[in-house]
Amino acid sequence: MCAVAAKWAGLHQDDAAGHQARPVTRDMISRSGLILVAERRHRAAIATAIPEASVRTFTFREAAALCVVAGQVGSGADTERQGAGALGDLVRRMNAARGTVGYPESLVVPRRGLRRAQKINALDIPDSHEPPLVNHNLVMPEVLASIAAVTRAIERVLERV
Repeated sequence: MCAVAAKWAGLHQDDAAGHQARPVTRDMISRSGLILVAERRHRAAIATAIPEASVRTFTFREAAALCVVAGQVGSGADTERQGAGALGDLVRRMNAARGTVGYPESLVVPRRGLRRAQKINALDIPDSHEPPLVNHNLVMPEVLASIAAVTRAIERVLERV
């Protein structure tokens, strides 16, 4: 994690050192009950590598929107399931809700020099270090808000068990 992102996340640089990108392995994908990625191209790469993982792979912004609906839709069976089972139910509801919820507004990367303003897909959060270069001030609030929404939905599920 770069120093600017660490500052946005409220982490000291020493704490942020453990948050480094690393290659994703087939084993990591297979063992994960919920996979969150920044962009649709990352989601597509995971789904290509292990097609059955596509039902539990979401972009941050997609997951945040789906959690609002999936976290509210609960049956009595949810309260009987514990831990990973209850979280698995949430992820299944999130997958089932795809295409039925409104997604947030698309991000617009402001004009820079001769480059025109660029609209980013509503499900993506672009990397601040890859073209088109996007200011951290545009990206980090989206990352933090999305993570907070997913965290709240998971907490609600765990409170029920």
